[in-house]
Amino acid sequence: EMTYDFYLANFNRNSLDNNGILLNSYVNRGGFLYSNNASWDGTNMNYGKRSGTTDGVTAIDVTGHELTHGFTQYTSGLNYSGESGGMNESMSDIMGKSVQFWAKPNDKNWVLSNDMNWAIRDMSNPNAFKQPDCYGGLYWKSNADVHILSGVGNFMFYLLVDGGAGTNDIGNTYNVQGLGLSKADQIIYLTNTTYLVPNSKYADWRTACINAATDLYGANSNEVIQVKNAWYAVGIGTAGGGGNNYCTSNGNSTDHGYIQRVRLSKTSLNNGSGNDNGYGDYTSISGNVSNGTNYILYLRSAFSGQKYATGWSVYIDYNGDKDFNDAGELVGSKSYDATTQIDTIQFSIPSGAMTGATRMR
Repeated sequence: EMTYDFYLANFNRNSLDNNGILLNSYVNRGGFLYSNNASWDGTNMNYGKRSGTTDGVTAIDVTGHELTHGFTQYTSGLNYSGESGGMNESMSDIMGKSVQFWAKPNDKNWVLSNDMNWAIRDMSNPNAFKQPDCYGGLYWKSNADVHILSGVGNFMFYLLVDGGAGTNDIGNTYNVQGLGLSKADQIIYLTNTTYLVPNSKYADWRTACINAATDLYGANSNEVIQVKNAWYAVGIGTAGGGGNNYCTSNGNSTDHGYIQRVRLSKTSLNNGSGNDNGYGDYTSISGNVSNGTNYILYLRSAFSGQKYATGWSVYIDYNGDKDFNDAGELVGSKSYDATTQIDTIQFSIPSGAMTGATRMR
């Protein structure tokens, strides 16, 4: 009942198929007795019992999980093997827990089947049950059981709801500001009904979440930023902001030169970086600029030994969409011979540029 009510109240969905399909459940069915399992068989629910107990495997999140397999069957139809199978399982864990949190708001526990006092997975810490919490990280194997591969999507959703910060298994330092359960649910629901297909992979789910968040909250919304941050936290895609979001280095040598100083006229931005062995993160340094005002960017190179020809390209994310792909965001490029060590790029901030913090690269 709570699973039906959850889908109706939150998404205006009339049962699993959105057409009022009956939700039939079988308990103590032959073959399921003491199976430590429950399942959706494509038409009905089947519940076994736990070994050595008289308890049916009917926890509220287990019920929501299995019925969500039916929801997925009638929407994206995610294949039940490999990454798509892991996503199918994760979708069911996500919605199963969401049913529990919605119906029992005082029982917010990310351990699957916690209200049966029987822990089988932990969405807030997949590693505790030897599941990966990062794509390509600890416990990740592309051919692993779908109940193992679901850990990546589970941890992403946990972060999207509650937020969190840290460094993942592949070295990404992340910071996610939680959106809360309702917004996270709406995003995930829309991916299953609109954007995912049977053979979708985790990278496709990230794109689907970005598209869904854009549809629901706008392309420049905090919701889109946090979706990107949550997926970055589990090793997929780039960060969206509010975290470690500077470009990946394409070099690790200063033999042919390096950026020695960057200074922006009419501001306090004047950074002498010196030789930082190929790459430095200076996203904490800022300067205040104004729309419609002209500026000069002074750029100085330096060399460890022999001087080489040098080139610069400078970008500003004027519309704050976390990329530098829009018209006018390449504010200038220069290339010059080895004898020139300092150059300037002159530019004007467009009158329609977004106000607030943004990035120069």
